Amino acid sequence: MTIQGIIEKIKEFNLLVITSGLERDINGYITSFSQPQNQTNLSLHKDIVEKMINLLQPIYTESFINTLKPLFPKPEIKPLTTTNYLQKFKELQINTTLNASQYFTHLRTLLTQLKALVDSNKTHLQALEVQLSPFISNKELKSLEEKSAVISIDFKNETTIGSLKKFSDSLKNWDRTLYVYHQIISSESPKDIKLIDIEDGSIDILISINFDIANNLLELFAAGLSAFTAYLVLKNQRSEFAKSYNGNQKLIKLDKEYEKELMNNIESTILECLKQQHAIKLESDMNLKSESIDAKYSEVTKLIKEHIVNGNEIRLISTSEDATSKEIKVVDENVKTFSKTVKNELKKLPKEEIIKMIEEFINDDKGTK
Repeated sequence: MTIQGIIEKIKEFNLLVITSGLERDINGYITSFSQPQNQTNLSLHKDIVEKMINLLQPIYTESFINTLKPLFPKPEIKPLTTTNYLQKFKELQINTTLNASQYFTHLRTLLTQLKALVDSNKTHLQALEVQLSPFISNKELKSLEEKSAVISIDFKNETTIGSLKKFSDSLKNWDRTLYVYHQIISSESPKDIKLIDIEDGSIDILISINFDIANNLLELFAAGLSAFTAYLVLKNQRSEFAKSYNGNQKLIKLDKEYEKELMNNIESTILECLKQQHAIKLESDMNLKSESIDAKYSEVTKLIKEHIVNGNEIRLISTSEDATSKEIKVVDENVKTFSKTVKNELKKLPKEEIIKMIEEFINDDKGTK
C-alpha cells in the first residue's frame, strides 16, 4: 500500500468516527451518567441505544472493515470493528429480560468499551499520520484537497480480477470512459486521472478526480443501483412464485420477458440521469458541446451498467471540506445503501444464476457491439 493510500484510509476513519459525531456522542453520554438522575432514566437509555445504532451503521460495513485492517498490523492494537458493537447495541435494544438497573449497566459497559477502542484507534492513527507526514509534500496534499475527490472503484467479480488481461481491459475502459464522461458534463479540459493506490483482495482502485465529476458519477451509480435493486428483489420474489406455475410455459415466458425489461431498465435509468446531467450543465456552461453525444451516452451507460451487474462497487473515500462536500456525501450514502441491498439480494441467488445473468445481459451485449 502506498503512503498516500494510508493517508486516505485515515481520512475515511476521521470522517466516519470523528466528523460524524460518533466520538463526541460516546463521550457525552458517558459524562451525562455522572448525574444520578441519568442513571435511572430508562427512556433516556433506550434513546441512547437507538442513536448509537444509527451512528454505528456506517462503521460496520464490509468496505470500512477492510479499510481499517491494514492500518492495524500489530495485534496489541485492534481496530474498533474487530468486535461488532452494532450487533451488541441491537441485542441490548431488543432485550426484554433486563430491569432498568441491568439495562443501564450493560449500556454503560458498551459505551466505555467502545470509547476505549475509539481513543486507542484515534491515537494510533494520529501517530501514524505524523510519522508519514515528512514523506508527503504540501503540494501533493493540496492537489487532493482543492476541488477534488478521491473515489474507490472496487472490482469484486472473480472473472475480472482473476485474469490480468481482463482486469487491464477493465482499467482501460474506465480510463477512456471517465474521459468521455468529463466531456459530457464539462467544457474544461480534463486533467489526467491520478491513480493513488491499488488495494489487495478484491482489487480496489483509488483515484483522484475533479470534485464535480465525482459527484455526478456517484449520482449515476445511485440511479443504476436503484434499478438493479428492483431487478434483484423482483427476481428473487418471482423465483418463489414460479414454484406455483406447475410448468405453465406462458407464465414462465412472461417472467423472462419481465426480467429482461427490468434489466434493460438499469441502462435506461442511467441514461436518463446522464441526459439530465448534460442538460443542466448546458444551461450553465456555454462552451459545453453536444457533438457525438449519443455515442458518449452509450459508452458511459454501458460501462456503469457492466460494473454494477458484475457486483462491483464504487464509493467516496475523501473530499475537500467545503460547503458542497455535504452534497456529495449524501449521494455517496445513497450509493452505499443501494450497494448493501444489492449485496444482500445477490446472496440469495445461486452462483450459477449470477453467472447466467452476467453472461446473458453483459457478455451478450459486448458480443453485439
